Amino acid sequence: PPGLHTASSQAILACDRVVIPIVCQDLSLKGLAEAILLIKEQKPKAIIDVLRTRHRKNLNEYRDNELIVVESQEEFGYNLFKSTIPENTKVGLAVREQQPVVVCSPRSSGAKAYADLADEYLSLIDR
Repeated sequence: PPGLHTASSQAILACDRVVIPIVCQDLSLKGLAEAILLIKEQKPKAIIDVLRTRHRKNLNEYRDNELIVVESQEEFGYNLFKSTIPENTKVGLAVREQQPVVVCSPRSSGAKAYADLADEYLSLIDR
């Protein structure tokens, strides 16, 4: 998949857990399947977590593709974070400012979503 180069492959070999962020769009779903197969090929015992980003729960296209992501969990053997990162102008601003959204706009829905993700991730690795 695009963006999965030598450094990414080396990182996969060095880790026990991989987090794949995706946007629930058609091309992302194809890339997700390819990335998961590649990870399983390189590191069969790696735990794969999928994070939905730029999430827009009110659009039909996103709802349909999100259903595919949820239903594909068992087939591809990944965990789906309950937390989602919403499409949010404050997150985009933080990226442009090269700062974490929790610093740039701490009261935004994007900052809250990342805080929820951090809590969820920590609870996963504490098990």
